[in-house]
Order: sequence, then structure tokens, then C-alpha cells
Amino acid sequence: MLPASITASGQTQASALIEDPVANKELATPLRPLAKSPFKRRYRVFSANGGQYTLDLDFSNRRYVFAPSDGGNSNVLLQPINSPVVGMIASGEFSDDPMQPGTFVLQRSKVNSVVNLARFRLLGDAIVGTFPLARTALEGTVGISYPFLGVTNLVSAQSAMDGTYNRFTYGTPFQNVAYSLAHQISISGGGTQLRVCRSDTGFYRLEVCPTQLLKTYAIVATERPGIWRLTTADTTEQIDFSVARVGGQNVYLAAGRLPNLDLQFRIGLPETTGWTAATMYGAFTASSTSGNEPALQVGDAWTRTSVRADSVRQSAVYADGNWTVEQRPLVTLANDAPIGARGLQSGNSTLYGARGAGLWAMVALPRPGTSEPYQNGVIGLWGTGEGVAVDPRNDSYTVFASNGTKQRLRLDFDMHQYEMVDESGHSVRGPFAADPVQKNVYVFATDRVAPSSAARFQVTIDAVIGAFPFLESNGSGRYALQPFVAARNLVIDATEFHLVGSLPRFNMFSVARGAGIADSTTSTFDLYYSGANTPTLGVCSTDPLKPMCTPDRNYSVTKGSEAGDWVATNTANASDNFHFSVARIGGKNVYLRAAVDSSNRAVFEVGLTTWAPFQWPANSFPLTVSTLGGYGSGGTSVNAINTVFNQPDGSSLPFSITLEPISTYPTARPHASGIRIGWDTASPADQYDATVEPSALLMVVGRSGNPATQGYLQLVMGGRQLSDPP
Repeated sequence: MLPASITASGQTQASALIEDPVANKELATPLRPLAKSPFKRRYRVFSANGGQYTLDLDFSNRRYVFAPSDGGNSNVLLQPINSPVVGMIASGEFSDDPMQPGTFVLQRSKVNSVVNLARFRLLGDAIVGTFPLARTALEGTVGISYPFLGVTNLVSAQSAMDGTYNRFTYGTPFQNVAYSLAHQISISGGGTQLRVCRSDTGFYRLEVCPTQLLKTYAIVATERPGIWRLTTADTTEQIDFSVARVGGQNVYLAAGRLPNLDLQFRIGLPETTGWTAATMYGAFTASSTSGNEPALQVGDAWTRTSVRADSVRQSAVYADGNWTVEQRPLVTLANDAPIGARGLQSGNSTLYGARGAGLWAMVALPRPGTSEPYQNGVIGLWGTGEGVAVDPRNDSYTVFASNGTKQRLRLDFDMHQYEMVDESGHSVRGPFAADPVQKNVYVFATDRVAPSSAARFQVTIDAVIGAFPFLESNGSGRYALQPFVAARNLVIDATEFHLVGSLPRFNMFSVARGAGIADSTTSTFDLYYSGANTPTLGVCSTDPLKPMCTPDRNYSVTKGSEAGDWVATNTANASDNFHFSVARIGGKNVYLRAAVDSSNRAVFEVGLTTWAPFQWPANSFPLTVSTLGGYGSGGTSVNAINTVFNQPDGSSLPFSITLEPISTYPTARPHASGIRIGWDTASPADQYDATVEPSALLMVVGRSGNPATQGYLQLVMGGRQLSDPP
């Protein structure tokens, strides 16, 4: 029986809540950049050779795959180097650099240099590194190790791109020496306009840019989310670009081929005034020099760079095995230069650099007052990521909340800090602490609810469950503890909808809650990829729990506006459509959806794959969260779920559900594998459905049609737990 704090409509009474005094401002504690998950992660790579790629990193098995991407202009075609598979540039293992903790070396089957410079460092939401790539098709198998930046989060909202950027360009003509440029640009008007001070020999701030050099272009979206285009006949700017989020800031990125066949890489760092001391790791490529005092040795190198307020000390190892250690002064540029830019002085030569978003980029410009390049064709890219061994739970997780919202949860176990960011971009930050009793359970510090200790979460190898004070779905404007599931590995390739060795059928539990409304349903559906890029979602609406039914309502599935987002559209009624995601949790696919439906109800859905032979697991669990508004712990047996809930008022509530296979209660009939029917041991008329995927999640919902149970939701984490390092 549900406690008195839950009304018949399923809404939590407000007596247990307090208003949030910081609803519209962030907590003061800063959250440091997070290291990415050392498990599987795909990065979109923008390389200084002018190409775009994908880099898949699997930290569990220490393997990588470097492959081309179509993210740049469609006429970009780069020659793979020593490609064992058509379309793949390289794959293999990677390992720690024993001489530089936090640096990883990408092993290659054939190295055309004395030193293998292919390596990378973790940098919060991104990675910075270098990899040998062909500059043009004429180079064949000879490649320079070009610096690259790999990102995971492209800005898809046009209005979010506004800002001023110091943009550096490294260009490679089809049959000529490389060149480099520096321009300040701004994006304004809600991402609709780009201005650039187009000088190829100077580096000006926009507000003092000579009139004849100031160019303005309109920005339009392309058919590919996160990729933008300038509407201009100016061939010097005809290259698609993206804006990525790195370390919580925007970074402008482009890589592709211009109409004159030049390949260009462009990176724009947000304008900043700070040049604080930092140790940075990365690479540079110096393709050509002129004059008697070259600032850099010709070639490509991996470096450790110590940046101070007035100087830079750089240790570099080159592909030919040489190494250098040099210290150069940093100089302030002319009054008309960008405020955040600095000069790196060496003899009579100056390299131009800027910092922002935890990155430092550097180029050389043609020698002022001459028509000949001087120290031209230089690009360097470094990141401030610590790169040291990171807690494997540190990551940014996609949250599916039972109030119908999708949010982002960033967890930093090194600093014990969290950040929850809602769909409007408002974030709340604070510390978290380990529960002194329950292992692998952590308590959010929050003043949105009382007691704050009720807000907590549990982590496994690739997911989080918890209860957090989200806004109520009834429009009250109050916060209430509500369950959520968060995942960091979302399926982005339709071919992975159906895993080898598993069935494509899901048991789906759905809860809908709103003002005076609470309901829950249990059903099954198929989600599979039939080839030829035609993923399908099929629903059995006539007998939703029949195990071998033929779907009678089919949806085509297409990619949504962001990675991991999918759109299902009814093939017979296009107005029937919805967004969903599939997360990889414990090696299994889990269907997740959080949305607000046409009736203004908060919809929360979880689908677990069916499995056979099915045996209900007997396990204890340190945390369960539910729509009761509190949290609990307990265990499962082959015929029961036993929980003790800790209520917001400090009381305890025992809650036991007796289970039977749905095939035997109330009458024998075919049933979906993995579903059990249950009833409240203390009140048998109150019935529930339960399903489990032992390596992922256990979920319970109340039966519809009974005000005492409909709208009830309970979540338990399965799978291997990750504890604090010893």
C-alpha cells in the first residue's frame, strides 16, 4: 500500500518540500573540467591536414579505430595511409606513455619515422593529439603527424554559437608549401552572422579592423546537425564549420577543401584576457621556414609546454628522433591585436598564439612588410588536460528524468562535485559525498528539498540511477525528489539496435504523470535494423505481452537532432511520432524516453531486452528510488522484492511485492519473457508489474486502473558496481 504522502493521483504532497532559493543562479563552487570516460567513446576529429575523421577509443580493451568522416565539405577526399580496410585509415591498440603519465600512444602497424608521434591526451569533453595523415592524394603513404582536436559535443542550437573567437588557420595547397593565418571573428545575431577581419599578414581586433578588411557573411544551417555554412561568393570563406563545446566553452572548428582546392584546418578559441600559468601537452607541425633565425625546427613534434605569464618553456620530441628544450619570452602584441593573443618571441621571429576553453593554439604569419612567407606554415595545438589516471566514473551523463525532461549530469569523483543542467541550460552545482552505510551510493548536496540527504545516486560501469529534486510535472513550480536514469553510452548507429546474441524485443514500462493524473502501462515492442538503413520499431498493440506477436503498428526510425537521439514515426500516421534513445548499460541495450506528451503529461519510459532462459535473480541492492519521494534498499528473491524505504520525514516504510510469472496469474497464457506480476504482500489487491535485465536495471510499475498503484515507479540498478579506488 502506498504511504499517505502519495495522493491517489500519484502526486507528491508539497509538505515535504521547500522552495529552491537559488533556482536561477548557479552555486558558487566551480566544477573543474571532467576527464572523459575511459571506456568506449567516439570523437569527431578535426585535423590540421584539413580532414575530418572519427576516432573510436575503447579504454576497456585499449583499442582504437581512426576512420574518415563526411562532416566537412563534400568534396574533401583524402588518401588513407597504409589502410588495411577500405575507408579505414588505421586501427590497433594504444598504450600509456611510460615517460609521460596521462599521454596515450596509438600503436601503428608501420611507422615511417624514428619516433611514433601518434598520441593523445584527455581534455574534459575532448581530446588533443597528433596522428600521421596524408596531406594530399599525391603523398601516398607518406604522412605528417598533424595536430588534431577530437570533440564529442557539437552545438546544434544556432543561437548558442554567438561569441568572439581568435581563429587560426593552417592551409595546404594541392601542390605547394603550407601556410598559416590568424583572424579574429565574431558570430552574432543568434548565430546568423559572421564577421571576420580578413588580413593575411596582420592580426587585428574586430573593433579596430581596417574597413576594407572587415567582411560580413550570413550563416545558414546545413542538412547535417551541428554543421553550418556561410552564404557567400567569397571563396576564401567557403568552408563549412562547427562550434563544439570544450571545457564548458565554445570552440570554432572547420576542416575541408576550399573551391581553389586548398585544404584548410581552422580553430577559433574564445577571446579571453587570462594567460595564467599552466602545463600543456600537444603537437605542432612546422612545414616551412624562411630567414636566418627559424623559430621552430622544420618537422612535426609532440611537446610538453609550460606556459607562464611572461615565457614559455617547451620540451619537444620530433619524428626523426631529435629533441629540443627551449624557453622563449611571451610578448604582448600591438594595440590593435586581440586582447587574448600573445606573441612567442624567438630572435627576430614571432609566433602568434591564443588561449581559451583549456586550449592553446599557435600559428606563424608572413613576415610583416614583405611578400615572402616568414616562419609561415606552422600550426600548434595544446591542451591543459591533466591527462593523469582518472576515476573511471568521471563523465557527462544523459539524464532521463521521470518528470519528462532530458538533462545532463556531470560527475567528478576526484573533486566530489556534480552539475545538473536542464533543457533550458540552467545548471545547479554542488558537492556530493559517499553514503556512510551503503557502498557505491552517494548523496547530492542540495537545498531544493528537506532533508537533502534523500537526494542520492548509484553508479555502475556505464550508468547512474538516482533521485534528484526536479521540477514537478504538475506545473506547481515546486521541486520534488523524482527518479532518473542516466547513461553515457548512447547508441548512435542503427546497426547496434539489435545486439548479436540477444532478442530485438523489449519489455517497456511507461509512467505518465501530470496535474491530477498518474498512470502506468506495460507493453512489448521490437526494435531492429533490417539493413539498407531502415531501422524499424514495431508495437504489439492487440496483445502487448504476447511473446511472439507480429507487430501491428510500425514506426520508421531516423536520426534526431543530436547524437543518440532517434525519431520514431508511425508509417500509417506521420503525426504519431516521438523521440527516444537507446543506451548501452551493462553490455545490454536499454530503451529510454523522457518527454511531455500532447496531454501535457510527463512521460518516462524504460525498455529492457527480453532474455531466455529467464530466471528471476536473487540479489541485494544498496539503493532503490521511486515515486514515493524517498529512497530505499533491499533485495530480490525468486518470488519477491523486499524494500525498506526511507521517507522524507525520516520514517521507514517496509514494502514487499510477492512475484509470480505472468503466465500463471491470474490465468495461464503466453507471456513476455522477463516480466513478473506482483502484489503488495500487505494489500494483495494492489498489483504491480516487474521486469529485470540483471546486468542493467530492475523496474517496477503499478497496475493501471487502481488509484493506489497507477503511476507508481521503482528503479533498481543491476550490473557491476564501481567503488571508490582504494
